[in-house]
Amino acid sequence: ANVQLNTAPSIKNLSSNSNVASGEMTIKFSTDEPALAKIEYSSGLADLSNVIDVSAGFSTSHQITLHGLSPSSLTYYRITVVDGADNSSQLDAQGKLAPPPVSGLGAYPGDNEVGLIWDVTPNAAGYRIYRSADAGVAFTLANPNILVTNKYYTDELVSNDTSYIYRVTSVDPDGNESEEGVAVTITPSATLAGPTEIAGGLIDVNTVWLKSRSPYEISAKVKVQAGVELLLLPGTEVNFTQADVAIYLAG
Repeated sequence: ANVQLNTAPSIKNLSSNSNVASGEMTIKFSTDEPALAKIEYSSGLADLSNVIDVSAGFSTSHQITLHGLSPSSLTYYRITVVDGADNSSQLDAQGKLAPPPVSGLGAYPGDNEVGLIWDVTPNAAGYRIYRSADAGVAFTLANPNILVTNKYYTDELVSNDTSYIYRVTSVDPDGNESEEGVAVTITPSATLAGPTEIAGGLIDVNTVWLKSRSPYEISAKVKVQAGVELLLLPGTEVNFTQADVAIYLAG
């Protein structure tokens, strides 16, 4: 007699990303055989009252976006998959909405140095800096051991005449990481080594001064427009070469 073994499909490669600003969480997973999938979810594991079909047909790749989630509580969910022989399996998981993507990222080149600055993300515990030196094929975490808690970062592990792409993500106190924001591309150069001459004028866009471009030799009055930031990263030196010369903040 023939013996038929029925094995339930396995749920693998579960991942999720989310955005607290939109109240959305996207969940992705795969199965080791074609299967139908559904997801039950709510703010409590004992009452998974919301049910959505993930897959319209049998598939090994599955993705669903949950909407209208609470920004301050965990979302619990249960994934159920069923194959063509009605064998089924389940997986319980949970997640919390991550901070919104980092905005306002700017990069400033120096001599074997890059300075980064970005807008503060509300409720972020810190930031992760990702760097690529191969046109975005692979990204390396520039701060693997500790989160950056400021809104700026100085990267001195770079080489002149190499083009770098940077991305910054925010991380909340629970360890949830945001999606990647807009990337920036920058190339440090030996021609940018200090001293840097500043012959006065108006600074009307956010600007970063770097240690490798120091000293900044200021020979005339400099005015920083209202609402604009001039950020001197650690190690930056400024010299006023004339009497009665200063940096003025408007407003």
